[in-house]
Amino acid sequence: MLVVSGAALPAAAQDSGLRVNVGIAAAKPGDPIDIPLTLSGGESGQIGSVVVHVGVPKKLLTYTEVERGLAVELADGEVTVATADDKSDSSQMVVDFSAKGKSCIKPGILGYLKFNVSTEAQKGDIALKLLGTEATACEGGPLQMAKGDDGQLTVFALDEEIPVIGCFFFSH
Repeated sequence: MLVVSGAALPAAAQDSGLRVNVGIAAAKPGDPIDIPLTLSGGESGQIGSVVVHVGVPKKLLTYTEVERGLAVELADGEVTVATADDKSDSSQMVVDFSAKGKSCIKPGILGYLKFNVSTEAQKGDIALKLLGTEATACEGGPLQMAKGDDGQLTVFALDEEIPVIGCFFFSH
């Protein structure tokens, strides 16, 4: 229970401050890509399970597989994915990513969604929309999560070099 000004709020109404963010990537038409899903919001935050709904353009990206991230691996957990056409937008596919740990899942990379970029993809940015998340607390019961960030895939032309940017942490 969270107590605010003497009033107790049920666990379901507590805002955990945790959120899932969809990552970014760069590729050329025909390339495979990995899009990370990251749990963030403080080192003390943790979850028991999470379902993440991501909308992607089905003509430009073909889902191939999922890879478990380190945060789920450390929780001795599993990840699964289901895909379906978006009922509200026929050009979109919804990728439902689920992660559940045998122990609590701490902030970090939950998993990688793997796609193939269509050979028809044009130069530009493709939005990977975070449609929603549902989570449970380690003790069970629903957990309110903050709105996370959408992801983005930048498509480069076949004759372009994809810029390589050094990591700030490794350059100091």
